[in-house]
This record gives sequence, structure tokens and C-alpha cells, in this order.
Amino acid sequence: LARRQLSLVAALRTALRREQFFLEYQPLIELRSGACVGVEALLRWRHPKRGVLAPPNFLKVAEDSGLVQQIDWRMFRLALETGRVLATEGRYLTLNVSPRLFQHNDFDRRLLDMVEEIGFDPRALRLEVTEGTLLGDPETVVATLHRLRDAGIEAALDDFGTGYSSLGHVHRFPLKMIKIDQSFVAPFANGEAPRS
Repeated sequence: LARRQLSLVAALRTALRREQFFLEYQPLIELRSGACVGVEALLRWRHPKRGVLAPPNFLKVAEDSGLVQQIDWRMFRLALETGRVLATEGRYLTLNVSPRLFQHNDFDRRLLDMVEEIGFDPRALRLEVTEGTLLGDPETVVATLHRLRDAGIEAALDDFGTGYSSLGHVHRFPLKMIKIDQSFVAPFANGEAPRS
């Protein structure tokens, strides 16, 4: 297992160097009107032997090795540069943010500098965070999200319903949107009540 992880870390370093990471854009649809209101930038790895890989195949190792931050910033830049044409006419672009980035006091400043450098409208940007991110260091996260909101960047809670989810603590955070995990709502679609 350790050898496999070391091999994956080496492959991730190569992927960064050879720019094998890319983005796919998933439309975000408003149920009421059916209109596309935004797009979510989804990270993908074009692996030379295994084909296109989604984050569950490599994200844990990337986080444990510390490479996730390099990958994140590379993808943020790519998303802001290529997503400008999609985030127009009131639509927005969402980016998934690793919990580790909130451990850095300069995260919001660095992101805002990048947004300004690229010329992306901050009001058309939303950051997706997980419940684990919110609860890791709540005071720091709240302060960071408020500073970003003051600059026009909103936040969304991703995968609500998969962890120790409680609407009771969510209201503490400046969130524009809550994305409920599919596993949480699937029983309702089938006319069933969720199991407790």
C-alpha cells in the first residue's frame, strides 16, 4: 500500500509538471425554470495509462502529500481563465475548495488577487466548501468567507446530508447556497421516507 501511494505521489508530481489536469464544466440547472444558472468546474486527471480520473481516485493521496494545494491553485487559474465565457448573463462559476486552503491566512487575499489579475467578475464566482471545512476551524472559516463575501464572492455548502449534517449550525456561516447530496434526497424521488 505504501509503495502504491508513493507511486501515485510521483505520478501526481508528473501530472502537475506535464499539465495533465483539466476541467470539465457541469451545468447547474434551476428546477423551476429549467434554465442554466451556473457551471461547476470539476477537476479531472488525464492519466497516461488509466485514462480520465475523477478526484476520488487520487484526492486523498494529493491531500496527504500536500500536493492538493498546488493542484487547487493551478485549477483555480484555469477555471477563471476558461470559465469567463460561461459565467456571463447572470450565470456563475463554482470552484471546489480544499479544506487545507482555509488553514492559510492569505487564502482569500491570494484568490482575490488572482481574480483581479485575470479580470474575472468576483460576483460571478462561488466557492464550494464541505461541512468538514466549516467545522474544522469555524472562526477562521467564518472570517474568511465574510471577507470574500464583502468582495463579491459567495460560498456554497457542498454534499450536505453526508456527514453530521445539522441546519442548526449551518446558519453561522455566510452561505449563498446549500447543495444537498443525492443520497439524502433519493428516497424522496422514489416516494419513500428516508430511513433514520
